[in-house]
Amino acid sequence: MNPHSLRVLEFEKVRDALVDRATWAGGVRHCRGLSPSVEAPPVARRLALVSEVRLLLDESDLPIHGLPDLAETLAE
Repeated sequence: MNPHSLRVLEFEKVRDALVDRATWAGGVRHCRGLSPSVEAPPVARRLALVSEVRLLLDESDLPIHGLPDLAETLAE
């Protein structure tokens, strides 16, 4: 996506709002690295993942707030 489109869509503002809502360091890092896609398969995959997580959060008491960042541990 070209820089003009990103500016018009205020992508950075949207991404910053998402980062502000992330509840753990790994999520913040992931959100900061997001970029838009214009290809249908990746967009469909991301939407499916969001739907799965939304369903999981709506139907459970999964404690996701304050999770530790396991990136270094998992990298070992």
